[in-house]
Amino acid sequence: MVFRVTLHPEYDYSDLVGQLRPSVKENDRVTYELAPGVFTSALKKAVENPDKHVFLIMEEMSRSNVAAVFGDLFQLLDRDATGRSQYSINNELLANKVFGIGPDQANDFPVFLPSNLTIIGTVNTNDQNVFVMDTAFKRRFLWKYVSTNIDLAHFTNNAKIEIATNYSIDWAVFYQSLNHFIVADLGLAEDKQIGPYFINFQDEGKVDENGQPVLVNRKQATELVRDKLLQYLWEDVAKVAQNTFVDKKLFDDQKISCFADLYDKFGHEQVFSKEFVDELGIKVAKVKKEADFEHAEN
Repeated sequence: MVFRVTLHPEYDYSDLVGQLRPSVKENDRVTYELAPGVFTSALKKAVENPDKHVFLIMEEMSRSNVAAVFGDLFQLLDRDATGRSQYSINNELLANKVFGIGPDQANDFPVFLPSNLTIIGTVNTNDQNVFVMDTAFKRRFLWKYVSTNIDLAHFTNNAKIEIATNYSIDWAVFYQSLNHFIVADLGLAEDKQIGPYFINFQDEGKVDENGQPVLVNRKQATELVRDKLLQYLWEDVAKVAQNTFVDKKLFDDQKISCFADLYDKFGHEQVFSKEFVDELGIKVAKVKKEADFEHAEN
């Protein structure tokens, strides 16, 4: 069983756990009951079904203030050898909603995470509005790095793009060359790199006779790169690199003096620097060599 939520800057503890809301009973009597949030629902399901594993997936955790979102639940994240919370909390509302314990008994029934409840969080370090996660919070999770590298043989988002007139290239070659250049040549951190699905080139979800995604044509793919990627490269890569006083440039200074130049010329004139174009050539040659080797092996 999977529960999923996407966090954002305004997301808080009451969204995660729940909120007290009025409820009209018999004789028009108004009472206040906990309208459970996703955490409470997931915990209740896990407690009621001890033989089934429950997953709470929290997307985009870095976009929220996780310390405020978790509040006293932070105490529950440490697990013992059995997978149960090593420490517990006394939370009257949760004890009543999840464990069925009345308010007068809540302090005698600590709230804990059972071993069959797993919390998974996703973090995109490239977000510009990332809230800082302190070490105390981070160490309570196992951190798995998801690489931007892909298996070309099974990559279904590999559209052809045209970075200049008569200069077309596979998206996979372009973005991987770009990532290498960002780190190795511009000296920027890995969080400035882009992933293989930074742009989705699928043509409105269409699939071919083999069930594989149908990609947009070269012109449309080039326009997507222009409209979705160029501003990021201009503002968050090229300008940041310029402020670090590195010798190499991503764009051709002789042709590109402002973003308007870059936007208008992309796909028609070569807007990238010679250093980056050389990087593309090296990557193209490497991919071709690997493909020829694989073909010979088969």
